[in-house]
Amino acid sequence: MKTLNELRDEIHDNAVKHGFYDNVKDGCYNTSVRVLEHAFFAQQIALIHSELSEALEADREEKYPTKEGLSIITNPVKVEEWKSLFERTIKNTVPDELADVIIRTIDLCGYLGIDIEKHVELKMRYNELREYKHGKNY
Repeated sequence: MKTLNELRDEIHDNAVKHGFYDNVKDGCYNTSVRVLEHAFFAQQIALIHSELSEALEADREEKYPTKEGLSIITNPVKVEEWKSLFERTIKNTVPDELADVIIRTIDLCGYLGIDIEKHVELKMRYNELREYKHGKNY
């Protein structure tokens, strides 16, 4: 199984390869620290948020893959057939949209050079020490 940082690098490389960073200005890196322009960062956060909204809408419309769809999609088939099966059985479902949230988030971590594994572990440890519901109603 790949680590989060390995996924981060693979996801970010794929995003770069597919043009998602073509409009990022040169020079948004500092020589010692990666510095992302505020507008680009805000755009990325908005895109992550939009994926969450799509997951919410998918749930409101009860769009979930069926067990049959999930079993079909894992069988080895030609690329064209796989893509068509994916689009019919998985695309725009709640898990598909939540996967987009994770992919976009990890891609942004890759761009920023964030060691996401370390930060997830740190946050999990911190959360273990927090009070019930973090002191809130929900």
